[in-house]
Amino acid sequence: EGILVNVSQRAYDTEFLKWLLVAGNEQESALITATFPAQFESDLSDILKEAVLSAEWTENQDVNAAEVVGFTIQETEVMKMAQAMGKNLVYTRGGEFPAKSVDDPLFVAGQSFSIVAIGDRSDYARARIREAASIRDMQIEAENPVVIDGLEGIEILAKGQDERSGDAMMVYQVMLFPEESYYLMIGIISEYMSYKYLDEFKIMARSFRRQ
Repeated sequence: EGILVNVSQRAYDTEFLKWLLVAGNEQESALITATFPAQFESDLSDILKEAVLSAEWTENQDVNAAEVVGFTIQETEVMKMAQAMGKNLVYTRGGEFPAKSVDDPLFVAGQSFSIVAIGDRSDYARARIREAASIRDMQIEAENPVVIDGLEGIEILAKGQDERSGDAMMVYQVMLFPEESYYLMIGIISEYMSYKYLDEFKIMARSFRRQ
């Protein structure tokens, strides 16, 4: 069984529509997403809806996450892959998911779902880090250019507050810019434990390789 949802989202002055299909069982679930600009609704909506609904659930199937997302991230001794969600890979301490507290590190790597027109890369990256889930009052502390896997990018370190607990949080982000798209890697950890995990986040980001 599953649930099909039609939603809209506005991002960077563009209205997007999405078909979301959520399906699964008591042990696991899957999210299938089709995203398209609202201006092409009449041309694409029905086609993408049918594509989403054509998905078939196969239990106990081995899936190569790197083949699905098109890139790899090296695990560390502490940070292990917890799950693949769409075009995103999620890493946590020991692969446990979800995290139990703000002191548990979370690292997510993914690629944009659609073609994106990016003007000023610094402005774009700064706007994106301020959208980090569950973090408010974000303040940029450092920004540096990087080159990873031959792609130019921007590395940002920011400080904010957890929306629920109010704890001080550190957010590490790397955005890489291929043509008309971007790769996003983001690590979140409490400021209290940041001394232990920020270097882990940096190591993982620099291990990024396209397939």
